[in-house]
Amino acid sequence: MQLVIEKKKIFVSLFIFAIIFLVFNTRAFIPVDGINAVEKLFFLFAGVAFFFRPFNKDVALLLFLSVLIILVCALFTKNPNFSWATCVKSMTQVIIVYLLCAGKISAQEKELLLKFFAWLPAFILTLGVVYHLTNIRPMFTVEFLSGLPRLGLTMKPAFLGGFSVACIYAAFKCANYYGYKYFWLVVLNVLILLASTARIPLVMSFVLCAYVFFANFKGQKNLKMFAVLFGVFFGVVIVVVAGDLILGRLTQTHMSGREIIWEHLRTVSAEYPNFGVGFGHQVEFMTRDVTILTGGTIGAHSELLRIKVELGVIPSILFFVLFALMLILVAFNKSCTDKNEILIAGGLFFVFSYFDNALATPSLFLYLILVVLVNSNRNLHERDAHRNLGDGFYLHRNKNVGMS
Repeated sequence: MQLVIEKKKIFVSLFIFAIIFLVFNTRAFIPVDGINAVEKLFFLFAGVAFFFRPFNKDVALLLFLSVLIILVCALFTKNPNFSWATCVKSMTQVIIVYLLCAGKISAQEKELLLKFFAWLPAFILTLGVVYHLTNIRPMFTVEFLSGLPRLGLTMKPAFLGGFSVACIYAAFKCANYYGYKYFWLVVLNVLILLASTARIPLVMSFVLCAYVFFANFKGQKNLKMFAVLFGVFFGVVIVVVAGDLILGRLTQTHMSGREIIWEHLRTVSAEYPNFGVGFGHQVEFMTRDVTILTGGTIGAHSELLRIKVELGVIPSILFFVLFALMLILVAFNKSCTDKNEILIAGGLFFVFSYFDNALATPSLFLYLILVVLVNSNRNLHERDAHRNLGDGFYLHRNKNVGMS
């Protein structure tokens, strides 16, 4: 029994440490090469910890097949500058997501992770203010093409937007399970997301959390009606106070230089259509002319296109089919509590992958990991049922209603 408890502590400790390390963004004050690999290494350790606990073996099989595709493409690529070291190092991004989606968490871990993510933006905001006052990193950065200021705090605004999706989701779940006081964190987290002006994360958060809100809080018509009215009022206030900044960014017709990058990468893909340039090698094909036009950006800003460039046309299709199958298997696993949450989160991940580096960047795929883990154990749903505050609006009016 003691051994099982220690194993649980290993995973949640490593996972939370990896997130905190990511949030601190040590490259802001320690410009060391390879810090990105160190950040992912901690997530990899957390995923490996699931091997010492019950995990979904079907997901492990799909991971093996995905890695096999990458290795086969590596063997047959015609890229003269292919590096096995780069390929193997880049494979960690795939392994991390699969491993973290394969595990199950305990009731204590579920509560800890939800509350941790719900409060995380408040911590990032505090740390961001400290970084700003100590000249480590400015709270706002100016977008290269539009010239609009965007809230980033300790990280890039796009990364903050990705974090916010997971944190808003967690705050909604906490309000449902642990008390309506967490709605204040929903408001704070939404404000931070709006200030980051991350467009795709904003849409993703709205879709995912709208489902979470209306699918939960059973029998609470008054609460849901109030939430809709408050949302409308909140939106009007935001437009009045910061409409020029937020709406200016959200209504931009350009794609922040993505169209320039994508056009270039399509030509690269056409040169290596069968087996790609090798996993992790896309950045090496970004020419100076392109990076100048995009403000130094070397990422593909489209995971679907990046994988196509790195693996080839047919292998990339197989790669994403396996990934989709993994999410479907997790969603329809008999231990899953709400398959719709996972399917919605998974569908949104593919939308995200069209517009950004969703698989290569931990801050952008964390929301998917959190949704999968929260719904990974049906026994938790039954255990939490008595704690569900769906009848919260009536508890104050009916003293005979109690909570065990």
